[in-house]
Amino acid sequence: MFLLLATFAFVFLPLVGVWLFVYGVWQSSLPFEFAVTLGLAVSSVYAFFDAFFPPVYRSESWGELLRQGYFSTKEKLATEYLHYLETHGREGRLPGAARWAFAYWGVFYGLMVMGIAFANVAIPLLGWLTPALFLAVDAPVVYSCRLIYRRRMPILYGRPDPDGFQLSEPLVPGWLVVP
Repeated sequence: MFLLLATFAFVFLPLVGVWLFVYGVWQSSLPFEFAVTLGLAVSSVYAFFDAFFPPVYRSESWGELLRQGYFSTKEKLATEYLHYLETHGREGRLPGAARWAFAYWGVFYGLMVMGIAFANVAIPLLGWLTPALFLAVDAPVVYSCRLIYRRRMPILYGRPDPDGFQLSEPLVPGWLVVP
């Protein structure tokens, strides 16, 4: 299911964005501010990828990728994570990962709906300021979701989980350090 959702995010959403820009903006049937506001909402999907992909991998699929040599440069880390999934996972998955992914898909689609509604209401009142005001709402929501996920899934980011298990290095590297 998560692979279908990811395909939707990588294929359908960019095509909708291109269509909105080419058809709507160039033919003046959509205001440019509307396209930018919706583009901001749609582009927030990339901030949620850390949450969308862990539920895709079960211990069986992770082990198979490890056996096929997909982690040749990080084999030790991949083996540690496989051991974690086998010993601490729920049905071979990262505990809580599916709940977070579904919640964040809801947040993402909520931001898209909010972007459309906000743009329709605000463009007549605010004009060119509409995308900036939407960004003032969108950015804190997305950033807060990233912080919360990094705190709730510490094993991915090189910190010990509630049981004290810790990988030798972060599985998901990043610039955002959360204690």
